[in-house]
Amino acid sequence: MTITGTSIRDALREGVQQLVSANVPDAEADAGWMLEHVTGFPRMLLAINRESLTAEQATRYSTLLGKRARRTPLQYLLGEVQFAGVTIKVEPGVLIPRPETELLYKRSEAFLKNLSGKLDLLKIPSTPKSMRRSGRLRILDLCSGSGALAVALGKRFPKADVFGLDIAEEACSQMVTNARLNGVYTACFQSDLLEQFNDITFFNGFFHAIVCNPPYIPSGEIPSLQPEVLCEPLIALDGGADGLDFYRRIAAGASRLIDPNGALFLEIGKGQADAVRGMLQPHFETIYVESDWNDIPRVVSAINPKGG
Repeated sequence: MTITGTSIRDALREGVQQLVSANVPDAEADAGWMLEHVTGFPRMLLAINRESLTAEQATRYSTLLGKRARRTPLQYLLGEVQFAGVTIKVEPGVLIPRPETELLYKRSEAFLKNLSGKLDLLKIPSTPKSMRRSGRLRILDLCSGSGALAVALGKRFPKADVFGLDIAEEACSQMVTNARLNGVYTACFQSDLLEQFNDITFFNGFFHAIVCNPPYIPSGEIPSLQPEVLCEPLIALDGGADGLDFYRRIAAGASRLIDPNGALFLEIGKGQADAVRGMLQPHFETIYVESDWNDIPRVVSAINPKGG
């Protein structure tokens, strides 16, 4: 797609028209974000900006419009996304953080804030060794992808020990990069879910919180997803025939790794709350389900593992 308008405001108008013609959702917003990215001018002022685009800016903007028209996700084109107060770099090969995942962050953040405030726990002899040893919170972002949850929680709790885990080497690399960009120290394990921890007793009761946004889309629904979503890695989307494969594995193995005072936080898909709750009930004392702004059950909090 070629931009012929010479002023920024004309380029914005032309870009919107091109995206609308390509049936791109949110064409006006997307054209604005891309033009802001290219010019550096605030998005809200582009429509009244009479300054001329440089030849380089026009070429870059035209290139972005063409890719967006072919339904490349906007976040991949811009190279980053804002998530829970931190900037997360995203590239093809990792899942793009969604706004609904911020609810998972908020629920785990509130729990950890409360737990970190209970300093008296550190003085009780019966408190697990993992907590007595350093007095530091230990957090695991399971299926970490870009590391959005790990980085946001690490930023919020700078004295915590934060770890990521993902099966993909590319995702682990991206998580570490994002942590460094935000001044957060983390480490990432490459593992197929919790298999790396299965035979290591050191990790018994090690984490005070495990947060996870696993793949949860049923396999049969994948072909009908928006073209933008299909640009993301299938391994981060496909949750098996019923979308619940990862929850079964997590429910069976996570409780052993969580401190008796700790919790597991999971994002879930539409219609999955009852099934996931049932999987977790044998392993945790208390389970809560919280809905998102669309009144869809979205986050499951499983608190105080029973162990084993």
